[in-house]
Amino acid sequence: MQVFCILLISLLCMGALRIEEVKAAEEDPADQVENKYFCFFLDKDMTKLETESYEPEQDDTEFMLRDLMQLLGSKKSDGKELNLLPEEVTINSFELQNGVLAIDFNAQYKKMSRVREILVRAGVVKTFLQVPEVEAVRFTVAGEDLTDSKNQPLGEMNADTFVEYSEGTDVSEYRFDTLLLYFTDQSGTVLIPEQRNVYYRQNLQKERVVLEQLARGPMVKGNFPTIPGNVEVQSVTVSDGICYVSVDDSFVDYALSELPEEIPIYSVVNSIIASCGETKVELTSGSNANRTFGESMDLYRFYEFDPELVSGEQEN
Repeated sequence: MQVFCILLISLLCMGALRIEEVKAAEEDPADQVENKYFCFFLDKDMTKLETESYEPEQDDTEFMLRDLMQLLGSKKSDGKELNLLPEEVTINSFELQNGVLAIDFNAQYKKMSRVREILVRAGVVKTFLQVPEVEAVRFTVAGEDLTDSKNQPLGEMNADTFVEYSEGTDVSEYRFDTLLLYFTDQSGTVLIPEQRNVYYRQNLQKERVVLEQLARGPMVKGNFPTIPGNVEVQSVTVSDGICYVSVDDSFVDYALSELPEEIPIYSVVNSIIASCGETKVELTSGSNANRTFGESMDLYRFYEFDPELVSGEQEN
C-alpha cells in the first residue's frame, strides 16, 4: 500500500509539471521565436539607416519580394524615421533569376543626392538579401544599368558591397593598422604627416578610426590639432572609391579658429585617402548639406589628396 501511494504521488507530480510546461508555452510564445527579418528606413537627418522588425505573413520568396517592394515606399507615422525611397522614386519592375534580383527604378532615382542614394542603395540591397533564394541585387534605372562615378555599371551587389560602421559584441577581436594622419605645425599653415599604430575592433570602419584618431590630436611633439576633439561623426559611407563623411556642427564651428580654412578640411581628406586608399572624400556637416566651411571651403563636394599643403618629414 505504501509503495502504491508513492507511485500515485509521483505520477500526479509529473502530470502537474507537464501542465505547467504547456501553460508557459501557451502564455508567451513570442519568447520562443527570434525575429530574423528587418525593414530599413532612414533617420530623420538622412545620415544613417535604421531598422525595424519585419514579420512576413508568409516566408516564401514570392510573397516576401512583393511585400517588401511595397514596404520600401511606406510612410513612417511617428516622424522619427523616413521611408527608404523618396516619394517620387518608384519601382518599374523586378525579376529574380539564378539568385540575382534585378530591380528597375524610374528616372527620378538619379535625382537623389549622392549621400541619400548611397544609403538607399545599401538599404535596398540589405532588405532583399534577407529573402530566400536572393544572393545578389542589381539596379537599373529606366532600363539602363546604374553606374558608378566612373560611369561603369555597378553590377551585382551583395552584403560585402557596402562598408558600414556597426556595433559589435565580440570585444576580443581586434585589428592592427598603421595610419598616416595629417596634423599641422605651430604656424598652422601646413600639414605634417604623423604615423600612428592602432589596435581597434574589426567591426569598426577604418575611415571612422582615422577620424577618431584625428580628433584625439597629435602624439608627436611640435604637431598641433587640426579638428575639434569633441567632433561627432554621424555617418561614414564608402562606395566607388569615395568616402562620404557626415559630422556635427562642431566641425563647422571650428572654422572660426585661427587655422586657415583649408587645413582642417585637408587634414581629414589627406588622412583618409592616405590611410584607407579612397580617391576622394566628401564632407557634410549638420542637417544642411550645402553649408560651407568658413567663408570659401564648400562642403558637399569631392576633395582629393592635396600634396601641396604637406610639409616636413614624418617622425617615428
